[in-house]
Amino acid sequence: MILTAQQGRGPKIHILLDGEYRLTTSQSFWSACGLCSGMEISEAEFDSFAGLVEADKARHKALRLLEARDHSERELKEKLARGGFDRELAQAVAARMVELGLINDEAYAQRLAEELFRRKGYSPARIEQELVLRGVARDTAYEAARAIEGDPLERLAALLESKYAPSYKGTERDRRRVVHALQRLGYSFSDIRRAMEEHGMWQIAREPEEW
Repeated sequence: MILTAQQGRGPKIHILLDGEYRLTTSQSFWSACGLCSGMEISEAEFDSFAGLVEADKARHKALRLLEARDHSERELKEKLARGGFDRELAQAVAARMVELGLINDEAYAQRLAEELFRRKGYSPARIEQELVLRGVARDTAYEAARAIEGDPLERLAALLESKYAPSYKGTERDRRRVVHALQRLGYSFSDIRRAMEEHGMWQIAREPEEW
């Protein structure tokens, strides 16, 4: 079988086998692979080459994902698999990113925990839950979440003051809305009630009498 390389758009190289299109790779990979257009190649040799092309694509996809934001190893593996790559290849590429120091689940968990606490106001329990959903091992998620744990009443007071007090009218509907919102952030009902009592937001305003 005759291998033919055709220049595609930009850095793309289209690979044909006996005149039939088979796959596309990059100019840089083609230049480094040691093959040349017009050479004779066996089916087994071509299959090996195709596997190397697919691995190269998976690595570049992983690097683009990591450039956009940090990922856990499991999260990256799952994204690659959902993107159409073989799960075994996805696992190998994710593991390689760990070896290169581009993925560190412990550091990732710490950074994300701090961000969720600072930007979204999540409680440690909700932070742990979110980290596990992002592919962080549960023990690592627990350590990262508890590392930033402070006084929940202080955090609740800050949230009430900055986010809820300005629009709070003191009705039962308002109180339920605030309680449910804070529970979604992972805070316990008892802590929420105590914080709202200390902030003067638990007592319900008297409804006006109907005439």
